[in-house]
Amino acid sequence: MSLEFWVYVSRSRLSADEADTAVENIVRVSHERNAALGITGALLHSGTRFAQRIEGPAEAVAELKSSILADPRHDGVTTIAGGSCCERLFVDWTLAFSGRSRFFGQILEAVVLGAERQEHEVDAAIALLFSEFARAPE
Repeated sequence: MSLEFWVYVSRSRLSADEADTAVENIVRVSHERNAALGITGALLHSGTRFAQRIEGPAEAVAELKSSILADPRHDGVTTIAGGSCCERLFVDWTLAFSGRSRFFGQILEAVVLGAERQEHEVDAAIALLFSEFARAPE
């Protein structure tokens, strides 16, 4: 089985009033769907940005990627990284999520603003962010 991953950043189209409820729904639905597809990963939400890493069988990642790209709750989806990988970063998580985070928001904004200037550093910053998130204690 070929193992693939995809990491993106996007701009939330959710209003402040609806964001928390909508994101809770995304997480709930994603746990079930990701388990059925064999997907693991993590979702970060800052209130204005989303960042997500998904990993799993190539066909499942492609299916989920298509769904994410068509989701009207966000726009400006920018692929940060993707391709084949040897192992999962989020082995035990159908979707790791810790709630809205000002800390993640500051990093995501810096990443998005810096994307045009130093793309390789953006990739490294997002990779480090997800790597540290994966190691965070429950």
